[in-house]
Amino acid sequence: MTYVLLVLTLVSTTPDSSIDIPRMSSSYSRKVLVSTLVGAACIGGIAIFHVRANDAYAEYQSSESMSSAIESWDKVQRYDNIRNAFGVGAVVFIARAIYYQIKRSKLYQSSHLLPMLDLRYAGNSKMVVGIKRDL
Repeated sequence: MTYVLLVLTLVSTTPDSSIDIPRMSSSYSRKVLVSTLVGAACIGGIAIFHVRANDAYAEYQSSESMSSAIESWDKVQRYDNIRNAFGVGAVVFIARAIYYQIKRSKLYQSSHLLPMLDLRYAGNSKMVVGIKRDL
């Protein structure tokens, strides 16, 4: 019995040379790469505008007149809004890269290469067990 299981395991893991494995679309690779790079650029933008907003806030705290305080506060709000836009962009593009990576990996699932176990009722209370393969 263990010999049969070992043979079935070897048969199931050995792919046929006649079966065509679907080629990965290069557009998926490009989409993953571009989305990852744009997401990383957005993360860089988050860091840059976070530092600028902190500097503008320090300038706001040290301002001596009301007009310079208003200008500094407007800078803080503008930099925070830009940073938030970069944050949304980073989330969107990194999620898009993960989506295309998952979609790309599904192309390579080789479950169709494995033989199927075929169970049939042969009459007279007998079950026939075999391996079903397309030739």
